[in-house]
Amino acid sequence: MAHMRAGTKTTHKMAGIFGRRANNLEYDFGWGFASRWGFFIGWISFLMMSVGTLIISRSLYILSGLLFLVALQLFMGDLVVRRIHNMDSELVLPYVDLLTAGKNLVLDVGCGAGRTSIAVSKILKNGRIIAVDTFDAPYIDDGGKKLLEKNLKVANVTDKVEIQTQDITALKFEKETFDAAVSSYVIDHLGKDQLKALKEINRVLKKNGKLLLIIMLPNYAAIMVFNIISILVLTSRKKWNQLFKEAKFTCIDSGDLNGGHYFLLEKAT
Repeated sequence: MAHMRAGTKTTHKMAGIFGRRANNLEYDFGWGFASRWGFFIGWISFLMMSVGTLIISRSLYILSGLLFLVALQLFMGDLVVRRIHNMDSELVLPYVDLLTAGKNLVLDVGCGAGRTSIAVSKILKNGRIIAVDTFDAPYIDDGGKKLLEKNLKVANVTDKVEIQTQDITALKFEKETFDAAVSSYVIDHLGKDQLKALKEINRVLKKNGKLLLIIMLPNYAAIMVFNIISILVLTSRKKWNQLFKEAKFTCIDSGDLNGGHYFLLEKAT
């Protein structure tokens, strides 16, 4: 199995990090009925309305065409969402030099139900992970903390991961505590607090410590899931690069990933 290695040149290959299931238990990352089937039901419904409109009257072809376009977008969104859901047992992380050669203390910023912590734990031979989150998501019981605890047990990595409830824009750790940090689809949701979170991560990283940041950019995948409005709402690549400089990070690698985008950042000296 491929690993994110330390001490070698960064490469753009991808590494599949497989989550282990213990005692025939399954991971539960909090996907509800709406998130799993909403796009599917949507595109089927709009497609039927498009066809039905033409059956009623061929003079309504413009309305039928508009309904078909909505159905097409929902169909493409369904493809993206299904791909994400199918990764419940496999989170693909970029094959990059995130960890050092020795014992590593890794911070998972906004850990949620634990997919990223589980993925990193598979390549963390020495050290441990501290997974932090506010655990205040209103759509999951207790904000997802119980799901996190369950998933860590399923993956058999409870000995590697310590859970803490913290605000990622005001971390309680001393400066230069961690060797590396990861954050998956969290900081891009913080709006005006994105820079604040990046600065906090920089503060708690050791000299030359690295952050693997996974986010959504306003690209084709975002448009398929969130429609054209995502171009106006999501932070652009140019803006992210500006935020990295302000937070005193150097970007040493980047690329597309599972419909999103990753940046490998190093704490500037």
